[in-house]
Amino acid sequence: MFSRLWPRATARSATRESIVYGMLFGLTTCVGMALPVEIAPGIFTDCRAVLIALAFLFGGTVTGLSAMVPAILFRLWIGGAGTFPGIGIIVTAGLVGVLFNAVIRDDHDKPRYSHLILLGILLAVFSNLWVLALPKPLQWDVLSRLIPGLTLLSPVATVLLGTLLKMDRDHRTTATALTRESRFFRQATQSASVGVWEMDYRTGLSITRKTSRKYSAIRKARFPIPT
Repeated sequence: MFSRLWPRATARSATRESIVYGMLFGLTTCVGMALPVEIAPGIFTDCRAVLIALAFLFGGTVTGLSAMVPAILFRLWIGGAGTFPGIGIIVTAGLVGVLFNAVIRDDHDKPRYSHLILLGILLAVFSNLWVLALPKPLQWDVLSRLIPGLTLLSPVATVLLGTLLKMDRDHRTTATALTRESRFFRQATQSASVGVWEMDYRTGLSITRKTSRKYSAIRKARFPIPT
């Protein structure tokens, strides 16, 4: 979803790009809340905490806040006894994402698998704690049935989604860098009125491009093999 919509949604402004990216996270979070997973009889959960934390981790503060707003509004619209803890989970996940991003920001290969596993465990712990905000008759019943499934689901979902987002980020970064370098190289050769050719060092023959022949009138040439 992100890799499909991102090229059409980006703009020249970095802030606007972050907002659009965050809204995509928020929309995905809302879809997850609308289609929760039943991990125990009568007990449903979703990946809202994972998605909000990853929004901060991959996109930064603006992206994370842009993801939190639609998620909170949608949870308010759903209503019910779990509204307050549900919103609390969203806010707590955002805080965890901010702090986690600050801790590992100097790691050039972030996030690593170990980072994602630890993040998933932290999100599971804080999500379980928010169950205590439910009415007392429901607290221990829900918590006893929620802990086993959520403790397993949160780290697994964090690793899977985090890995996919990292692959998508690396792909977009590489594609952007290649496009930028190609544009710069083309502009440099055009402004300098020079040609570009390739040389086979085994035979000493060069293969010229159309632009090279235009500027230098070189058809084919034999160059000495470097020693």
